Amino acid sequence: MCSFIPLHASVYENIVEVIKSDGPLGMDYSNYGSFYGIMDQFSIALHKKHLIPDLIPMTGMKEKLSEGIEFLDVGCGSGFHACELGL
Repeated sequence: MCSFIPLHASVYENIVEVIKSDGPLGMDYSNYGSFYGIMDQFSIALHKKHLIPDLIPMTGMKEKLSEGIEFLDVGCGSGFHACELGL
């Protein structure tokens, strides 16, 4: 979690400028540097151990996944979760 502090701090001034101006509405993804890579690593570390054995059975989806259902993964990082569910 500590790796998020410098990432968020590095865009603080940019966010302040966006808020002060009439535009642009938001900032470009490139302003966030390595945030998405670090967020992906964090998500994988958090979910790798629990996604299949713990979380999926709680949803009742284990059987449906075994049968080969289709699902859509939109804007969810590197696709780790979709790959895990496809195994």
